[in-house]
Amino acid sequence: QQQQQHQGLEQQTPFQHPLDADITSTGAPDTAGAKFATVVHSLQQRGVSQERGVALLFTLLAMGHENVSTAMSWTVFHLCRYAEVRNLVEAEIADVFGPAAADTTAASSRPPPDRARLLQMKNLSSVILESLRLYPPIPMLSRQFAKRDEKHATVGETLLRTSEEVLVCPYVTQRLPQEWDEPDQFRPERFVQDPSCAHAAKYFPFGAGPRRCPGREFAMIEVSTVASCLLQQYSVTLARPDTPAEALFISLRPAKFFVKLEPKASL
Repeated sequence: QQQQQHQGLEQQTPFQHPLDADITSTGAPDTAGAKFATVVHSLQQRGVSQERGVALLFTLLAMGHENVSTAMSWTVFHLCRYAEVRNLVEAEIADVFGPAAADTTAASSRPPPDRARLLQMKNLSSVILESLRLYPPIPMLSRQFAKRDEKHATVGETLLRTSEEVLVCPYVTQRLPQEWDEPDQFRPERFVQDPSCAHAAKYFPFGAGPRRCPGREFAMIEVSTVASCLLQQYSVTLARPDTPAEALFISLRPAKFFVKLEPKASL
């Protein structure tokens, strides 16, 4: 029965997925399913198979939501805790988006946080990068060792055999004292002063190489968008000064912390 259902899916045209009904029936992508199908269509036109296209989108939507929300939480925590850093970011927002408005009508006329403007925000980016260094959403990565034409290889002093599982831990690597000055301290300026410190050999919160998370740029833009909008409209502080405990569920979340939001007077 499952084989018959699979064959039935393959016979659907022009797009071999039930979501395509949203497009063919309405003629326009007005639903979430239709938008999903439209993106898959676009990927197919670029040579990506339907199966891989659907898998990529579900990765972005499912794991992307989990990991981005985790990265967002740690970024907001650090912005709340470190007033000097927050002041730098707020000054940067004023430079990029314009100063705080004097009335509510002008506040809504600020330019949107599009990609071009967000890429100008080096201080905000450094806060996000440093938050990801200290608290990578996925603190441990698992890979299976494979090397063509050889049954084993040596990495450092370790002998790896084909099909052995290798665990790589960005949470540990990104805090190694031989690689990072004051590794346990929140110092976002390190990424402004020396952008090369984000080299994949020692900094890989999204993984590295061909299996790197495909949503890295999307995640950075999404966190930057939310953080910039938040700081434009609210003064943010911690309601309690304690550092939240780390809770590993799917990702490395903060267990709980409380933020005090006060609307800015100009808004």
